[in-house]
Amino acid sequence: MDDPGGVRALLAKLREQQDRVAAPAAPVCGPPRRPWDRARLAQAAPAASLRTLPYALAVERIYELARDPAFAAQIQQLCDEQAALERTLAAQRAAIVGEREERLHGPMGARTQAQHARWAWDALQTWDDRIDAQQRHLEQLGVPCFYPTRETGAVETQRRLLRELHAACAAAPGAGRPPRSSGGP
Repeated sequence: MDDPGGVRALLAKLREQQDRVAAPAAPVCGPPRRPWDRARLAQAAPAASLRTLPYALAVERIYELARDPAFAAQIQQLCDEQAALERTLAAQRAAIVGEREERLHGPMGARTQAQHARWAWDALQTWDDRIDAQQRHLEQLGVPCFYPTRETGAVETQRRLLRELHAACAAAPGAGRPPRSSGGP
């Protein structure tokens, strides 16, 4: 018995199968993914680099962006929306406390103060939501250093750049009217 149990025959069949190269009917996947590839890094880099752009370069970029009338119109729309929110909040507050805050000190003063406190909390939430939306919108427009954040240093940089943004949009050729606002974009 040369081949007990047919082990040699089985090994021969396995070798034949290994020697045959089976060509796949269709490619199973695309080219290999290489996340370190420079092309992929270059595509992902602008958002990160715009967030950390030095102040002087950010100002230059803002003035470049402001030359585009469509960009200036978007900024004006943000300013108009914020002004409308400010008017709405002021009207709501006046309805609660009165024009000269006379309702805070009368016989219903305690109830009015509680109602005002609830309103103030809701107003702050609304305002914070508006700021987040503005930061996201400005980031999408490609304005440097703008992204949703509450970090004090980043917010202060955004405020400084916002003044530059308003000045750039007002100075841009074809600017219909300068942006008006008391705070954010």
